[in-house]
Amino acid sequence: MTGAPAIPAAPHRRLDPRMVTFLGVMAAMFLAALDQTIVGTAMPTIARDLGGVNRYTWVITVYLLTSTAVVPVVGKLSEQLGRKRVFLTAIVAFLAGSALCGLAPSMNWLIAFRGLQGIGAGMLTGTAFAVIADLFSPAERGKYTGMVAGVFGIASVIGPLVGGGLTDHAGWRWVFYVNIPIGAAVLAVLARTFPSMRRAGVRPRIDFAGAALIAAGAALLVLGASLEGTNGWGYPPVAISLVGGVALLVVALLHERRTPEAVLPPELFRSSIFSVATAVTFLMGAVMFGAITYIPLFLQYVVGVHATGSGLTMLPLMAGLVVASIAGGQVISRTGRYRIQAVAGMAAVAIGILLTTLLDARSTQAQVTPAMVILGLGLGLSMPVFNVVSQNAVPQRLMSSATSAVQFSRQIGATLGLAVMGSYFNARLTAHGGTAAHITHEQLRLAYSGAIHDVFLVALLGGALTLVISAFLREIPLRTANHPEEVREAAAVAVA
Repeated sequence: MTGAPAIPAAPHRRLDPRMVTFLGVMAAMFLAALDQTIVGTAMPTIARDLGGVNRYTWVITVYLLTSTAVVPVVGKLSEQLGRKRVFLTAIVAFLAGSALCGLAPSMNWLIAFRGLQGIGAGMLTGTAFAVIADLFSPAERGKYTGMVAGVFGIASVIGPLVGGGLTDHAGWRWVFYVNIPIGAAVLAVLARTFPSMRRAGVRPRIDFAGAALIAAGAALLVLGASLEGTNGWGYPPVAISLVGGVALLVVALLHERRTPEAVLPPELFRSSIFSVATAVTFLMGAVMFGAITYIPLFLQYVVGVHATGSGLTMLPLMAGLVVASIAGGQVISRTGRYRIQAVAGMAAVAIGILLTTLLDARSTQAQVTPAMVILGLGLGLSMPVFNVVSQNAVPQRLMSSATSAVQFSRQIGATLGLAVMGSYFNARLTAHGGTAAHITHEQLRLAYSGAIHDVFLVALLGGALTLVISAFLREIPLRTANHPEEVREAAAVAVA
């Protein structure tokens, strides 16, 4: 009698290294995004503890300055030096900056360490979408890009809440220490799973001059915009910084035309799809952050909601952004179509801003909510589109630079947009009598209502212009596989 045949053991399914890497990248991006908002609620306590109230804003400004400066150059550098090496270095820099910020003995040291933390965060932001492009084909990237966009929305909501809770119950230093255990775990995982996507047999030819010129120009633009927000346009360093920044970027572009391995190749702009994506992203950054800044101001000063309540009422906008960005990314990946989604998203943004212009001194909190929901849905629908289409529209050798350029345009748009809208708001507040002596509370409330309404009108013009430009976005098929040279490179390297 023969025995029963052996039942083969079920094969052991290993986690897809691509998904593990993607989840690690998303976690690192979450920490970088969280740090943009978590510190704000802790700043009054930090200023009382360390002193230096007159340097209060520099803790936030220097982070924005250094993170923005490295974004346009790190994409190309990561292609030449290896994506894994640069991304892991970014995590180490971010964690080192976080630890040093928590140990800072004075405000000056905190500002310096925030600069280091910002460099790490900028390297993460500038590399992450290029990593996604290495892992997934253009047809797949939409859903993963949408998830990362959703992470930014979640971080912007919970950042102030986490920052306030940690400051009240554990001390302000834990606002920085909280990054360390999470970041260390992500670093350990990615060190094992991150594929080494580097050109085999090619010695890097790094454009140090172009990288320095672009980083310095970006830093001066951010510095000028930040100084304008605290000192006004009449402050001489504002004009010096802005003019100097533009001049350096012009010199950088002239230099890049003659450099074989340019950090920001001018030939990128030969693609109409890339040019439209960059322009829309720039304007969207300005409109998005302008609206997000002045809606809470309207709720506090006009409707009369407390500061904590005004932050919570932004949840509908962020919920719409998170849901729409994830769903929109899925739609792009499933259908391969993106033009209609981009235009629909920009139309929703314009409609949402239009609804904010209908608000006045008699408006209630409930009347603000529909505008926020529609605005969030529009931003969420459009956010996954422009990274994917810009990468799809250029050759593989330009993909890293295209990715960094789109991220850079969003950050510069947000920074300059806030400066312009802030200056316009101050002027309109004065025009509406909000800075007059012996003003009553009701007169001040009406002045704020009028000034914020005028800012929303400017944002509406920006939203309408963004919608018009997005209509010129040309649709081409999304590739279902990476470029042949990318496939060969991926096959030639080992998973580290």
